[in-house]
Amino acid sequence: MMHGDCLPKHTNQFEQNCKAFKKHVSLLFYYLKRLPVGMVHMLYQSKDIPIDYMVMVLQTIHQTGLQDDKTVSLQLLLSLTKTNKFDLAAKCLTKKEKTRTPSFHLF
Repeated sequence: MMHGDCLPKHTNQFEQNCKAFKKHVSLLFYYLKRLPVGMVHMLYQSKDIPIDYMVMVLQTIHQTGLQDDKTVSLQLLLSLTKTNKFDLAAKCLTKKEKTRTPSFHLF
């Protein structure tokens, strides 16, 4: 578990942290898996998750998480799908974003 002072208190802090690890997928997954269950959902309850960050989290889970920790990956996916207007954001993905977004086969 992360220390309380390392947890993002708002969406901007979460996005800055993700951006800092963008080129280091394994570190980004380590950061994401250290977040309490449902943290992504809590941060984006009233604010739409930017598509770039949604795609970044999905790619990270696909590239690292499924091999490293399927349980945490599933928890992250569920938390992500509960964010404000996730369905709408997923429907609005451009063709380029859709090719960058992996499909998941967990079972």
